[in-house]
Amino acid sequence: MATNTIAQSVTTSSMNPSCQGDAMEMSSFSQSPLNTDENTVRNEEEPPEHATSAIPDGGYGWTIVASCFILLFWINGYTTAWGVLQAAIVQSPRLHTNIRTITFVGSLYMACMVAFGLISVRLSREYGIRITSVVATIFFGSGLIITSFTLEHLAGLFCIAGLLVGLSTSLLYTATNTMPTQWFSRKLGTANGIVKAGGGVGATVLPLATQAMIDKVGLQWTFRILGASILVTGVPCAFLLTELRRGGTTSRFDWSQLKSMPFLTLTMSGAVGVFALFVPPFFLPVFARSIGLSASTGAGLVAGFGASTAVGRLFGGWICDRMGAFNSLALAALINSVSMLAIWPVSSSLPPLFAFAIINGCANGSFFVALPTAVAALAPGSAAASISLMTSFWTPGYLMGAPLAGILIDAAGASEASSIEPYRAAIFYAAGVGSAATFLIVLSRLMLTAPTSMELPWLQNLHLLLSRTVMAVDQGDNSRADMSNEVRYTPLCLAYRRKNSGGRHVITNEHLTKATHYFDVRMLTHDLHMAKSDKPIKPPDGFTRLFFSNESSDDEPDAPSPSSENQQEASSSTATKRKASDDSTSSASMPQIKRV
Repeated sequence: MATNTIAQSVTTSSMNPSCQGDAMEMSSFSQSPLNTDENTVRNEEEPPEHATSAIPDGGYGWTIVASCFILLFWINGYTTAWGVLQAAIVQSPRLHTNIRTITFVGSLYMACMVAFGLISVRLSREYGIRITSVVATIFFGSGLIITSFTLEHLAGLFCIAGLLVGLSTSLLYTATNTMPTQWFSRKLGTANGIVKAGGGVGATVLPLATQAMIDKVGLQWTFRILGASILVTGVPCAFLLTELRRGGTTSRFDWSQLKSMPFLTLTMSGAVGVFALFVPPFFLPVFARSIGLSASTGAGLVAGFGASTAVGRLFGGWICDRMGAFNSLALAALINSVSMLAIWPVSSSLPPLFAFAIINGCANGSFFVALPTAVAALAPGSAAASISLMTSFWTPGYLMGAPLAGILIDAAGASEASSIEPYRAAIFYAAGVGSAATFLIVLSRLMLTAPTSMELPWLQNLHLLLSRTVMAVDQGDNSRADMSNEVRYTPLCLAYRRKNSGGRHVITNEHLTKATHYFDVRMLTHDLHMAKSDKPIKPPDGFTRLFFSNESSDDEPDAPSPSSENQQEASSSTATKRKASDDSTSSASMPQIKRV
């Protein structure tokens, strides 16, 4: 008797985004190694032909990681070095402005970088990730060179250093966020950590290099050298970016995620948290000068902050793989808030200020690794679009986060002060929004782990934690279902423990792969008592609608009714059921499971 594999029924809808709203059917299968018909793969080591390609988890993916490392080196390095650049611009006699105004230029650049995330995804889908990345790198480097000629004109700074550079880095930032999700699965946290570590290294090196170049060659030539360096090193890296599948990383957004409270709460936590994340690197040089430290010391503090972000990004990815993205994200947000509440307000000398820069930098770096990883876990079938949508909500924080601190600093006269007292209003503002973000992250995590019950007449005490996916249902008066619930990463579409390999056969909306530790899956088994009925289930709002049909699939003959002996086996424990004889398994055809 021909049977369809689990992979067939689940991955067909994920291959065609336009069909994801259609009914999903899961035909009967045996508990022996996966059976297939002549149109599917017979070797259990290979996925079905029409299943989503397995993620390599290495190979050329490491070239992708290296390229993204260098691109993010320049993006985050320039972002962090802006604190040094804006201090030099304010002190320059060629442009008479204040710290509050010039901070808006850097904030406009960062806001554009995240605001156009969805547009960047669309352009990458239309023209390919390689073409868009090469063009974006050219505009990025050229924009900095052009900025060197606009330092006397505030409008030119806003248009070139703010808008043009922000648009170009938006395309590159989208690529560095989404490319690892296509090439890595089990090692995704580590790959993301390495990529984000590139930004941390850039945030370490460029502030020191920028201050040294300003002292040696002046502000104009500093911008020109930075732009030329980006063109020389960035264009080849952008050319190396290759999609595993065209459109694989540039997926369409799953709009049903907007109905998911965990996703919305997590997105809101990022939108709130970014108000505080760039306050330390933007104002550490000014703060250091106010307590009597030199400009080079201020640049060194920013460099130390950047080095810590590199460490935080690298180890943040490793921690995500070990303790889960949500737990890692909550820990990073908590450390970020506590450091601003407890250390920065009392940092009246170099040692505590340096300690604050190191601790806050580590938390800052981990935050930017864990948040995209958590979002990708919530929406594995549309990771790229979901991450871009999430980052687009960062726009208000990127645009107004640092300027609001600048307004508080300017209003208190802190920029001309010689103590830390006038800075405390801005510090507590940043610590407050960081604490709010921590609360939202914890709330989102609790939403994922809280069990819910479906109170239905013939479905008793069935708790679905996350994905609400039924693995197998045996026909009979006393039926049994294996529920697959994913605790660390969500949602899990289907998980099937393979006894012969000792691993887990994991299928998500994004890909098909086998890995021993890819997901930490909790298997829950519940006894169900089902009346023979073809009527659809009507669960409460927010639950996946499932109904059970006793009809066999079109390509299979009707199976005989199971004997009483087989019914008893179907209602026994999962271990006993899996040890049932092949004759018993083949004679008890399972109903189709449809999602409507």
